[in-house]
Amino acid sequence: MYNKVSNAEQDEINANSALSDEKETNGIFNGIYTYITKQKIGKQDMILAHKLKDSLGFVSQNELTKTYSQGDLIKVRWRIADVFSYKNDGTSTSTKTLFVIRTELYKKGKLSLLLEKGMPPLTAFYEQERIFDEKTLLLGDLVAFYLANSDDKDIRHAVDRNKKQPLKYTVSDYRYNNGKVGYQIVITPVNEPDFAKHIYLHPSSPLRLLEWQDVKQNENN
Repeated sequence: MYNKVSNAEQDEINANSALSDEKETNGIFNGIYTYITKQKIGKQDMILAHKLKDSLGFVSQNELTKTYSQGDLIKVRWRIADVFSYKNDGTSTSTKTLFVIRTELYKKGKLSLLLEKGMPPLTAFYEQERIFDEKTLLLGDLVAFYLANSDDKDIRHAVDRNKKQPLKYTVSDYRYNNGKVGYQIVITPVNEPDFAKHIYLHPSSPLRLLEWQDVKQNENN
């Protein structure tokens, strides 16, 4: 005799298991992943997510109507399929693609909870006109995620206790010692700028923000 694993217990197992440990049933995987963002790839939506050290991109053949915030844990039902590309000479190549079948929310992250409670109005300023629309949307999402998760005492006071006072973030170029160019983002209150928090967009990982000490450590390595 044995006790059948409940759905809630199976969800807990899925949430804590590594990607390499996930098993498919009839070609279908069911996993729980940390949501990062959604992007347009041609006419298709792609969900970017991660689990432990693995990053994944799930392609949807239909428009995804459900919205999530970065840091949410989401259930994803997905499969792997070959996508073929054909050349003018008649030959073809195939790429294994992760196709999403269905998603649903498993657990809200800190950003979702903060948005429910109320978040300070947030305004962006860009010192370079060449920053294009998709990048501005991504930066806005990353800054909001940072505000929800930062342990910095000034940020926590501004976000949790003084939430009706607007904040702004100013984006400018930042050149790293290795020659790569990223962005510096300075967060300040609008009305009474009593602090200025500097964070940096990683030059080669556009979904990652760095604290100043991380920047200096990377430059010294």
